[in-house]
Amino acid sequence: MPFQCRWISPRECATYLSLHPQTVYALIYQGKLPVARIGRSLRVDKKKLDELLEDQIIGQASGRRA
Repeated sequence: MPFQCRWISPRECATYLSLHPQTVYALIYQGKLPVARIGRSLRVDKKKLDELLEDQIIGQASGRRA
């Protein structure tokens, strides 16, 4: 079973979401992405990010706005 990293860097998050890294940093500082600070580094919780994305899909499918 291959190793899967739960915590990813903001740049890896940008690649994962097909966004510009500055957009990811803006979302982090707006409190819209789940992150942890480890020393001076930021790490995005990929598991919570996936849950957040799923909530967005479900919210739109039911006609509710997130």
